[in-house]
Amino acid sequence: MLRGIKSDVGYYFEGLGGFPGPFVKFINQMLTPEDILKMMDGNKNRKVILRECLTYYEPGKEPVTFISEEFASIADKLMGEGSTMDQILILDGYDKPKGMYSKEEMHEHFKSKLQIYHDVAKYIRESNI
Repeated sequence: MLRGIKSDVGYYFEGLGGFPGPFVKFINQMLTPEDILKMMDGNKNRKVILRECLTYYEPGKEPVTFISEEFASIADKLMGEGSTMDQILILDGYDKPKGMYSKEEMHEHFKSKLQIYHDVAKYIRESNI
């Protein structure tokens, strides 16, 4: 029996009407950090909602979905390394974009923030799958 878990994330910029939403991968490939900052020029609302979604599925059953939200803001200037978003996205509780922190620091951050991965594991254990 085939079963699996599908993950997706969206970055919803409040000041841009929710853009790019679920199209983060394409924006990272098509736009530079400078492009995003130009789009934000003069926009006072720099809030971002990060939504991570995990869906567990198996044939003959309804999919089960887990969603988490985290908050961030868009920096005034690009800093650091990594993807377009890494260079401009400041997670709540931090004072610099993600690209200014080590991979280990970001791994620890997301490990503590993304409870949905633990929730999926618990669901699978308790469902005797």
